[in-house]
Amino acid sequence: MALKGGLADGAFAGVAARQGLRVLAARATGLLKPFGQRAPQKLLIAPQDIRTSDPTIAADVYAGQLKFAGKLLETHGRSPFELEVPSEAFAAELHGFGWLRHLRAADTALARANGRALVADWIAANKGKPAGVAGRPEVTARRIISWLSQTPLLLDGSDAAFYRSFVRTLAADAARLRRFKAASPDTELRLMIQVALAHYAVSSAESDAELKEVASGLCALLDRQILSDGGHVSRNPNVIINLLLDLLPLKLAFLWRRIQTPQPVVSAIDRMMPMLRMMRHADGSIGLFNGMGATRADFIAAILAQDDSVASPPLNAPYSGYQRMERAGSVVLIDAAKAPPPPLAARSHAAPGAFEFSADGHRIVVNCGSPPSHRPEMLVYSRLTAAHSTLVIGDETMGRFARSSSLKALVGEQFVGQARKVGMARNDSAAGSMVVVDHDGYLSAHGVIHERKLALAANGLHLEGQDSLKAVKQRRDLDFALRFHLHPAVKATLEPDGTSVTLTLPGNSTWTFEAAGQPLALEESIFFASSEGMRRAEQIVVQANTKADASLKWSFRKTAGR
Repeated sequence: MALKGGLADGAFAGVAARQGLRVLAARATGLLKPFGQRAPQKLLIAPQDIRTSDPTIAADVYAGQLKFAGKLLETHGRSPFELEVPSEAFAAELHGFGWLRHLRAADTALARANGRALVADWIAANKGKPAGVAGRPEVTARRIISWLSQTPLLLDGSDAAFYRSFVRTLAADAARLRRFKAASPDTELRLMIQVALAHYAVSSAESDAELKEVASGLCALLDRQILSDGGHVSRNPNVIINLLLDLLPLKLAFLWRRIQTPQPVVSAIDRMMPMLRMMRHADGSIGLFNGMGATRADFIAAILAQDDSVASPPLNAPYSGYQRMERAGSVVLIDAAKAPPPPLAARSHAAPGAFEFSADGHRIVVNCGSPPSHRPEMLVYSRLTAAHSTLVIGDETMGRFARSSSLKALVGEQFVGQARKVGMARNDSAAGSMVVVDHDGYLSAHGVIHERKLALAANGLHLEGQDSLKAVKQRRDLDFALRFHLHPAVKATLEPDGTSVTLTLPGNSTWTFEAAGQPLALEESIFFASSEGMRRAEQIVVQANTKADASLKWSFRKTAGR
């Protein structure tokens, strides 16, 4: 999956200038100075942590065996905060303290004492001024939410000195987040910061005016960033998952304070819940689009346990740019929009028209998905067009990535898509569902429009597709490929005539893929989004040239099994 084309740093000059001016303006107006609020003398409530926990992990933590982000650190009786950690991703999880929930689940005096000792170690090691990974805004936000939700673990049996130190440190972290927010662009990070500040404001004895100000800021961000159909402006489904995991407890926290939950918070949750269900496959996993990695089934279950809706998942998310076809248990998810603009495109994928397909309770066709946090070097490869189940001209990627270190520090490694227009039409009838997506991502370089038709039969046993390259201006002949990445659990067998592939699913049902008699190939692929780490996979590839084939039909048909 080679990245072709130059870098897009020039496209970010305006973004960099605007963000730089924002920082300078914030400094000039004093927004980056400490706000001066006194630390509240007490905490009032502990927001619930709905993320699932494992009490056996508490024993590992007590034994000094810390396992985060795919790495292991043996502390040998020392504080982990004075040791060199295996990776930045490990450090982010360590300093974010989300793992405290496992200690609370153990519900023992030993776990409480251990958690309190580790928090005291962190406070002593950082002395109110965390640096490096510990001081990053996203890590600080996660630490605030984690500490607040685990106050029953940390404060039960604590002495007055620890209590005062704990409350002062929370206040200092909140003050830092306010300064970060003043200079940050309007992205999911800014929203994450505001959610953490809302957790702090509703949990502590801040004034009503301060709580009202924080809630107002949160409502404004939710109104801007959560679209009418429940998607996030970044188009990343994982942002929705993380937001719901934090907003649902916040909603309850307002109730516990006997304060009416702000309506925009309730409305955002009510919009996101159906969107989450829309993006689920037949096996419960979330579609691998625009930054989505491995699905935490336990997190999804925890969120959906708060959803009392019995309606079917929506099929059309026009603002987020996704389509869903579902018939008789078969599900097709389709990316039907262009990439968002910077600074929202830090994890966007270059693949309008890409799709995923699941049936019989298993995923069949997938995109490669985003890699785990401890493999950041693989992220750019997961975003290429060739890492998706779509048409690719000459293994080119429909867009460019900024690699300038200064810009990356400011707005992340942004993607600028070449697709300027993406069209979509759909039709649902008694015979089945059909979605047509077209885009101009190859127009400027090759003079063609890519159109993809997908039709799912009413009985769910037949998915038919047609990919066409339509000439808009004079062009040369083009080599292109249709790529269908297969889930690692699918066993693929190329039949002797080379024109069909038999796909055997874990439940022993079989499907057959054909492409109008075209010769097929099975090539190696990689599945980034496995909970077990990156896994080897396969992909079906149909090679063609516009001189002979400007349009190709293909199909998946169930041939055996229940």
